[in-house]
Amino acid sequence: MESPLAVGKKRVLTKAERRNELWRKIKKNKWIYLMIAPGILYFFVYKYIPMYGLVIAFQDYKLLRDYWE
Repeated sequence: MESPLAVGKKRVLTKAERRNELWRKIKKNKWIYLMIAPGILYFFVYKYIPMYGLVIAFQDYKLLRDYWE
């Protein structure tokens, strides 16, 4: 039986217990994650990868210079 002083306090989990808890929650909600995946993939492919082009747009252009100099 718990002491009256420990009421409302949670036990501190170890790193391994937190990891196991995380994977348990992921497995429990796997269909939600699968539904979210296409949206995240869309934003990564069409919004994040094109940011590479911004690097090129703001570089000083010199005709005879290497690309990354």
